[in-house]
Amino acid sequence: MEQRDFWRDKEQSHPGGTALSLWLLEQAEKVKGATWRGKFLDVGCGRGDTVELLKNLGFQADGIDWILPLELKEKGLIEGDFLNCFFPEDSYDGVLLECTLSLLDKEEAFRKITRCLKHDGLLLLSDICREDTGIPDFRKFGFQLISARTCEEEWKAYRAYWLWNYGEDGCFGCLQGGVTDLKNMSYYAGVYQADG
Repeated sequence: MEQRDFWRDKEQSHPGGTALSLWLLEQAEKVKGATWRGKFLDVGCGRGDTVELLKNLGFQADGIDWILPLELKEKGLIEGDFLNCFFPEDSYDGVLLECTLSLLDKEEAFRKITRCLKHDGLLLLSDICREDTGIPDFRKFGFQLISARTCEEEWKAYRAYWLWNYGEDGCFGCLQGGVTDLKNMSYYAGVYQADG
């Protein structure tokens, strides 16, 4: 089993959980308006909790993950590698990656995101970052930072959860760039807008 599969069925798949997902959506509404409802793609959707949340809030939502159990595929989630799946151009108003971007090659991921996201679409991220560089700037990929915050408390609580329940931080070995020293890592949440 690949290390990324370790997270799939866990009860807390990303720091901050639903509360952080809701914060990202609140920030998106500040940009698009309170009545804004569009179509989202949740990349690395896991059990589909955020997809369900989006649908309950009135959004259309698709979710994709590397490997899904049959019952999740039957609910309409997509099994596959986001970087190699076909999504029509300009098909989503928002793309959401919660603790997923750090698992992907950034150049390839942003090429794919840019292709399937509408020209004024939003990218909602929560992920690991280096403490010394802070919240990432993705202007080189064509995205302007709209709103962001560090999530230190969520990160500490998440790591404590894993240590308590699974005894180690070893599940983070799948991060891009061979990240192993989690003491120098932090967590952030941000909303970015595609340059139109």
